[in-house]
Amino acid sequence: METMSYQKTFLDLNFAQVTPGRSRSVPPRTTQRSHEDLEKVDYATSLLARVAESFSWPVTQTETLGSLGHPEICGNPCIRFYYGSCKKGMDCQFCHLEHETSKKKLDKMQRLCFESMSEPQILSMLLSHMEMRCRKQNLTERMILVLSCMRRRLKALPKHERVTAEMSAILSKSLKKLTLGRLLDLVKQSRNVCDAFKTELTAVAHHAAGRSIHGPV
Repeated sequence: METMSYQKTFLDLNFAQVTPGRSRSVPPRTTQRSHEDLEKVDYATSLLARVAESFSWPVTQTETLGSLGHPEICGNPCIRFYYGSCKKGMDCQFCHLEHETSKKKLDKMQRLCFESMSEPQILSMLLSHMEMRCRKQNLTERMILVLSCMRRRLKALPKHERVTAEMSAILSKSLKKLTLGRLLDLVKQSRNVCDAFKTELTAVAHHAAGRSIHGPV
């Protein structure tokens, strides 16, 4: 701050040392961002709800290569068919028949648990659930080669640790809700399962579904 004073014949400027006040920091915007995030989540949730209410599978449905074994061991639903843009017809590897429920998935904790398991633990747990699912859906005879393939692979592996009670508690409840196709997907998608066995299992599963790599049998 500057002041002026008259001393004899000169005007002198005195510079007073003024300590500036502490500036105020900008208040945190976390609350504001939280509200914005919540609004986005609410909007997305309401949008999904509105879409779900009006969602319906096309009335005209055609069986494709991917539809064989519907709904337990068929391919995933064909999104292109739903929007009327699938041009593959019978050769489409995805299912063109209606799926009443959405595809079940493992949550993050379950995926981490599953990824930590060894191949014998994975095959042992999934084989148990596949056998139960086959009995429930009366598909044991149809899936006998798939089950035998998994038993043979499990027997060929060296001795291993059993599935722990903790693993079972994390995974079992969700695995019980999965179709045979989704249980097979878990085997084929696991990085801890031998690639050669996954190829063999895929071929056997295609045969059980009534299709081959090149088309229906």
